[in-house]
Amino acid sequence: MDRLDIAKINSLEHPLIARIERTNTGAGRFIDKGGRAGRFLRFGFRGQADLTGFSKDGRVVAIEVKTFRTRKDVSAEQAAYLAQVRSSGGIAGVAWDIDSLVRVL
Repeated sequence: MDRLDIAKINSLEHPLIARIERTNTGAGRFIDKGGRAGRFLRFGFRGQADLTGFSKDGRVVAIEVKTFRTRKDVSAEQAAYLAQVRSSGGIAGVAWDIDSLVRVL
């Protein structure tokens, strides 16, 4: 089983997927030139999937990536986001490796 990696996913040339990318989320504070704490910035949102993209027929694709050893379960926010994508006609699921990703698609 291969670990998920974007280059490998995009090289799959899956007949359904047009593009998929890693989605970064987080927050931080800018530090100004004088070393003082500046503006606070948050990017992404709670529950946002790790991989997002779109299918060749225009549907949203959202994949939450987990590891077998450390993070097996999705959070309530992640589950709600994936459910919203599916209920809106998108493709969404949880993947641990390339094989499970292909099953979601």
